[in-house]
Amino acid sequence: MTDYSLRGFTLADWLPPGISPNDVIAGLAALAVLVTFFAIWQALRARSPFERRLEEVAQRKQKLRQAALARRPRGARPTPIGLMQMAVTRLNLLRSQQAVEARQKLARAGFRSRDAMICYLFAQFSLPLLLGAATLAYSSALNLMPSRPGLRYALALAAAIVGFYAPPTYVRNATDKRAKRLQFALPDGLDLMIICAEAGLSLDASLVRVSRELANTWPELADELGLTAAELTYLPDRRQALDNLANRTACEGLRGVVNTLQQTAKFGTPLAQSLRVLANEMRTLRMTKAEEKAARLPALLTVPMIVFILPTLFIVLLGPAGIQLVDTFSGRAKAASNVTVNAPPAGGGGGTVTVNNDSNAGAAPQPGGSETVVMNGGAGANAEAGEAGTAGPPVRVVTANGKGATSPAKHPPVSLVPENAVVRIIDPIAVYVDARGLGFGAYPRLAVMPRAMPDEVTDTAAFERDTVAVDGRERMVLFPAVPGPNEVRLYYRPHIGAKFAVAARASVYVRPAASGARPAMELVRQAAALGAQRFEDSHRGQSVTVAGEFLGIARPGAKQVASMATALPGQPDLTKPYAVLSVGWTEPPSDWTADWPPQLVCPLSAAELPAWAAQLRPGEAVRLRGTIAAVAPKFGVVLSPCQPLR
Repeated sequence: MTDYSLRGFTLADWLPPGISPNDVIAGLAALAVLVTFFAIWQALRARSPFERRLEEVAQRKQKLRQAALARRPRGARPTPIGLMQMAVTRLNLLRSQQAVEARQKLARAGFRSRDAMICYLFAQFSLPLLLGAATLAYSSALNLMPSRPGLRYALALAAAIVGFYAPPTYVRNATDKRAKRLQFALPDGLDLMIICAEAGLSLDASLVRVSRELANTWPELADELGLTAAELTYLPDRRQALDNLANRTACEGLRGVVNTLQQTAKFGTPLAQSLRVLANEMRTLRMTKAEEKAARLPALLTVPMIVFILPTLFIVLLGPAGIQLVDTFSGRAKAASNVTVNAPPAGGGGGTVTVNNDSNAGAAPQPGGSETVVMNGGAGANAEAGEAGTAGPPVRVVTANGKGATSPAKHPPVSLVPENAVVRIIDPIAVYVDARGLGFGAYPRLAVMPRAMPDEVTDTAAFERDTVAVDGRERMVLFPAVPGPNEVRLYYRPHIGAKFAVAARASVYVRPAASGARPAMELVRQAAALGAQRFEDSHRGQSVTVAGEFLGIARPGAKQVASMATALPGQPDLTKPYAVLSVGWTEPPSDWTADWPPQLVCPLSAAELPAWAAQLRPGEAVRLRGTIAAVAPKFGVVLSPCQPLR
């Protein structure tokens, strides 16, 4: 089954041959510098609207002269505008109601030509098809980015929706920007109209004069006033010309000017006085909006400061101290020493397990090197394989990149160092692992399994269920598999879609529990996996002898004893003192996600509690013999009746 997840995504795998990520970064940096240079040059360049208009007029004059002198070609080539017009005409879009609305929208945005409307209508019906087809071809036909089939069609639909809404959004943004420029230009234009009106000019002459004077500073307002002056000349109804000015722009200020001019013409009020009041109101409104934006600025800057500045400040100030504290309290720099533990081998007979580590076992190994754990059987047996008279071969503990190769210089080497090389079956296995050398997308996972088990992963679902994900460098706590020689293995994916491979391994010897006893955490993990009800249905009433680490003795109150009444034999006497003896692990595993504590409890009356139980310390081995009664969410697996054993 193809894995479409992005956990193993690596940029270098998708680049063309000969191009590295460093080349891409350098190219993007150069492009950013070039864009910045042109943006600064464009901002600092002196722009004169008057010179720009003269240049446009000269270019237009030259084009007309060349067109008049040139001979008409026999077969004129179709232009892009001609092709767009042909498509729009055949689809009968110019006669639709949408064309009327589009003409008004484009006029408000400043696009009054017929070609602009043709381009807008063509883009509105062609962009969804083009973007949808391009996205579908990019994700399926070209197969540049693997994705699920359903996701491909969803992306194509999303691209088509974006293409449908892109032209109206662009026109709406252009309309809003033009309306803001008109609003900013109105006070200056009204002041000039007041001067013209007080000088004795009529409304038509005032508009022409103001349009001529504002052509360099506010070309948008000059165009609108000049067009209005022309309409006042040839339209039979002067009111219609003023209404056209309000409809062509989405500016509230111009609408107020139009209403003022219409009322002045209707009631005969002085034009200069009305315009002076309107100019003062607009100038005051502009100042009020500026003050409002200035007052909002502190509140708007709060979120960027919290999101971008404060985390960076905390990282710079507290980062080095935090790293030093983690390294100090994690115990990674603790030197290891030779450990010799008497352990009965699997095949019988006496034997020893010797763990040879150098003085720098807590640190990461050098690139290309490895640490070894040598497990030798005694005179009569082999502690690794249980065969008489033979010695176990050396076993690698840490290997860089799984093959003894050195890690890249930008990553530390892969390391895997157990805290204890010899553990009991009732003890957790603590391991210091550093998987940063595997790089991005390796998806490292940690597991404990018998040494004889092959490295190949056949069942991916079971593998992910029985392993723990590793996030860089950390201390992991694992569940021992079976007694005898075990291995802690660090798996990873060499590249996208590849099977899991072993990047590092460490040998750990697991000593068996007492004869006839089951590990307490085995029952606890079964209860967590099955759930309280299913576990009680299948295990209730079974007599077991369990062994585990002593956690402590609690003195529950009457309410807590009453909550375990169903698990206690008979009717509990709440007037008598009770004690709860807990057995499990002093340190839960890293993948523990159960809602109830990882422990096994034995409720006893004060008279049934042995005197030596109070002498136990947390972590010491203890056995319990009893019957599985229930699973209490606040306590764990309950044995009742039960009896502590030495």
